[in-house]
Amino acid sequence: MHTPEVVAESLEHVSTDVVSILVVDDDEDIRWLFNHILSAAGYDVEATHDSYKALEMIREKEFDIAILDYILPEMRGSELAEEMRKIKPHMKIVFITGFAEFADDVNNEESGYTQHALIKPVTQQTLLQTIKMIE
Repeated sequence: MHTPEVVAESLEHVSTDVVSILVVDDDEDIRWLFNHILSAAGYDVEATHDSYKALEMIREKEFDIAILDYILPEMRGSELAEEMRKIKPHMKIVFITGFAEFADDVNNEESGYTQHALIKPVTQQTLLQTIKMIE
């Protein structure tokens, strides 16, 4: 039988804060895959294919991180990130792109924002390491 002190000490190391992630990608397979990987890792994940819906979602819910495809039908991921920051200035952003030059620019940028870019195809390990690093 554990004493209350032992139980309390054990609970100190358990985080009750679940990191909330919004995935915005027009590719249904990528949305499903990222949702599956991140949910299995214990994150609270929601996803959409629509940039305007994403803006509506972050007005209604507190997301810690947004994963944005760089090329979206309604606007570029960088434009969406700019609009998101008007609503939630401290939201962390991860761009997913097939453009190595854009990824290099984002990863080398000295802005006041927490943002990263991953080059497609993104492995499960890379995705989880990046999220863990910025959460």
